[in-house]
Amino acid sequence: TYDLGGAVARHGLHAGIVQYFSGKLGRRVTPRKPSDAKKKHILEAVQRVLAREGFGGLTISLVAKEADVSRGLLHYYFKDRDEMLALASRQSIDRACALIRHMLVSTNPGDDVAGILINGFRIMMRAEPDFFSVFLEGWAVVGSNTTIYDEYRDLYQEIRSVKSRELEKCKERGVINPKAPLDAIATMSTAIMDGIGLQLMTEPELIDEDDVWESARDALAACLA
Repeated sequence: TYDLGGAVARHGLHAGIVQYFSGKLGRRVTPRKPSDAKKKHILEAVQRVLAREGFGGLTISLVAKEADVSRGLLHYYFKDRDEMLALASRQSIDRACALIRHMLVSTNPGDDVAGILINGFRIMMRAEPDFFSVFLEGWAVVGSNTTIYDEYRDLYQEIRSVKSRELEKCKERGVINPKAPLDAIATMSTAIMDGIGLQLMTEPELIDEDDVWESARDALAACLA
């Protein structure tokens, strides 16, 4: 995985997150095997095609052209386009989970945990505006596609679990005194971020509306006080 902690240490929170989500970090925690690097490269191409063409336009030929690889290599890594969408979504969620862990691991009493989470999400959406377009394509077929249904169920359970665990650690350190169960807070915060993310797809100017983000922070802070 990319070294998010090192990026933030070198560049600060805002620039570090931008570096992390734009794929411009200078080093990694552990070296990737060539096959891992190639698969990541292809998944990034899948995400670009999905953002541009939608799931209906996702084809082996387009992805091969976008990634500048052979069609045969795509068949080696992926069974079909359903698996490409599922794994592209997982790659994005894995990076989001890493961001959550990093932002909360060093919090101390008095820190604005709600503000940290909401501001981190805002920075991420600036750095990777197509993040939610990939998920929207999955949501469009989740009711009729068992592969995507199973993957999305697991992904949402995972990101809520990560939030809940990290918030529990914050509680143990005396950083927060939650008024509701942490699992419920994790679900609510995910809903807030999903809702804003989806609206950004049709109203990208919302990224600059401070009142929107401050209201989201206040809603989450009310549960974490």
